[in-house]
Amino acid sequence: MPYHVRVALFSVALALLTAVVIATLPRPGEVQVVDQAPVGSAIPRTAEVRVTFSRPVDRASAEASFRIVPIVAGSFRWQGETLIFRPQAPLAPATNYNVTLRGGLRDSRGRPNRSETRWTFRTGDSQ
Repeated sequence: MPYHVRVALFSVALALLTAVVIATLPRPGEVQVVDQAPVGSAIPRTAEVRVTFSRPVDRASAEASFRIVPIVAGSFRWQGETLIFRPQAPLAPATNYNVTLRGGLRDSRGRPNRSETRWTFRTGDSQ
């Protein structure tokens, strides 16, 4: 068998082997929320909402997926992998707040999450 045919066959075999290995590699899972705050009751009305992710995320998509009900005006900032929502004004007293990170949040490589994360907290009666 001529040398160039052997090289061509070897190249095709190597390409097929590479494709099989890539196809069978485990895919990274969805981004997880590894910490969230506040939780519980009697939360200070001046509390910030914090969400820490398991790995880097697309910050714009994380902010877009964030919802708090009752609706609260505020701003976002980041510390590493932690999203921090700071309300513009103190939260209402003795109120249940529902926080949701909707599906669509993307990791830093653009892979979207399909799952949602939800939790509730309740503010205290006073400042």
